[in-house]
Amino acid sequence: MTIAIRTKTVAPVSPAVTRPCDQCGQPFTSKNGAAARAMLAGKIRVCDTCRRAGARTRLPYSEYLKTDGWQTRRAAALKRVDHRCQVCKSPDRLEVHHNTYERLGHERAADLVVLCRACHQLFHDSGELKY
Repeated sequence: MTIAIRTKTVAPVSPAVTRPCDQCGQPFTSKNGAAARAMLAGKIRVCDTCRRAGARTRLPYSEYLKTDGWQTRRAAALKRVDHRCQVCKSPDRLEVHHNTYERLGHERAADLVVLCRACHQLFHDSGELKY
């Protein structure tokens, strides 16, 4: 008689990571391995309390636009509107405009609008754009 014993394979536990919050300066600790990896990669930079309060990143805007976090949010915004300008529906020279910088680094979908370069320039020149 043969008896099969099953063993559960457990992934190695990532050590907790602690860093100071970019907003309030208080130390905060990762809650799990994924959060620890994100903190080490610089993707999580604010504590939960500050994030819930709409904390902004302290990176200069030009540097923030180079981060993986921004690139992910930008790609999601483009996908939501099928890679088309939300005003004229053009698929050319698309830019993602911030309706507000209040949650920079933690934007909500409603904070971002996809515009072609022409409509984006028109918005900044006139201050108005209906979409």
